[in-house]
Amino acid sequence: MRIRVLGQYVPVSIGVLALIEAALAFLALYAAVLIRFQTPIRHLSHLEQELGPLWPRGLLFSVIVAICLLAFGLYSSRQRAQLGGIFVRLVAALAVASGAIAANRFAGIQCSVSGNTAAL
Repeated sequence: MRIRVLGQYVPVSIGVLALIEAALAFLALYAAVLIRFQTPIRHLSHLEQELGPLWPRGLLFSVIVAICLLAFGLYSSRQRAQLGGIFVRLVAALAVASGAIAANRFAGIQCSVSGNTAAL
């Protein structure tokens, strides 16, 4: 089955995969913040009062990661690459995503994360 997204027909399985990976990237940012500041999850509200809201940063992070994965062809329904080729593209996409996040941070965009958190 296919759904229409921005005028293009996309298989539902690919769309669900993209949404799951974006959600995991969003949650990964929260996990990185909790690990970085050694804070239990029940004290997340105190941490957000100190650092500001985390959800815009998580949203920006997940959008950047999803766009980079899409740009490197990892959401192709006609994927014929073997596991090694997919792994190389995945590493390259995440490296480009890290560069884009660093560029946002140094450009002064307030939704970026700290350098130590992005490294996690």
